[in-house]
Amino acid sequence: MDAMAEIRQTFFEECADGLAELEQGLLHIENGATDYETVNTAFRAVHSIKGGAASFSLTALSTYAHMFEAVLDEMRAGRLATSPEVVALARRASALLADLVAEARDGAAGHDERRRAMMEELQPLAGAKGAAIAAAAAAGAEPDDGMEGLEFIPVSIDLSEMFGGAFESRFRVVFRPQPELYRNANEAARLIRDCLALGHGTVTCDTGGLPSFETLDPEGAYLTWTIDLTAVADEGAVREVFEFVDWDCELGVERIVEEMAEEEADEGMPDASIDATFAELLSRIQSETPSTFVADEEEGAAQEA
Repeated sequence: MDAMAEIRQTFFEECADGLAELEQGLLHIENGATDYETVNTAFRAVHSIKGGAASFSLTALSTYAHMFEAVLDEMRAGRLATSPEVVALARRASALLADLVAEARDGAAGHDERRRAMMEELQPLAGAKGAAIAAAAAAGAEPDDGMEGLEFIPVSIDLSEMFGGAFESRFRVVFRPQPELYRNANEAARLIRDCLALGHGTVTCDTGGLPSFETLDPEGAYLTWTIDLTAVADEGAVREVFEFVDWDCELGVERIVEEMAEEEADEGMPDASIDATFAELLSRIQSETPSTFVADEEEGAAQEA
């Protein structure tokens, strides 16, 4: 079994654990435990499944989990009452989520109609996010144009001579992970690499949020990353890299116009204040694979121990 297959297998094993936590959480809610932590347990289970599914491009599963997650977030925030009707719907949504996980794991199909119908039921309860999720899902769906069965032969057309090549855009991405991002087994370095993969650019790290050693929380998140990216992409493509951790980080994406770029060039870059340790970290983020990055960290921890 290759490395990616092992990671995929681990993801589905974690899905099984998450589904069990979700079922347990909904059972507690059904029995009257509607406090934040109880609802948050169910929310986090769906959130993890959504993020993992997005990483493996399991679009149907991740989109459905995103809608379900939005409903649980409304419940968690107290904007949606945990009435018997709402809880019953959540239990049915949980059962379908388990079926969709099994479908994705086995490479099968057959739940599309149930998934679409359940998303329509969940959307009115998902607040403002519900409409946005539904619109995104609709935009990604293939329309029925009555041409099923006709053979389609793709033709490549090069318009570079007409338009002078592809158009590059410049973006400044400010990415500040929250502790929850790491607790959900996500990795800031991988997200930064995925963002740079859209084109090319530079990464700087702001260490100003680091507290003193005595008050530092080992499970905290104190670094802010700034990515100056040049890519043939729009803002939506940049934000899509961080889509499945959108609630576990602070993210700003700004398009840099020519006037701003010239002004920054005239002023020059600020004096470097990142020590050698962080300079090395930035270099590794852009050049090493995730497995090597993690292995080195584990080796360093073992030596310190």
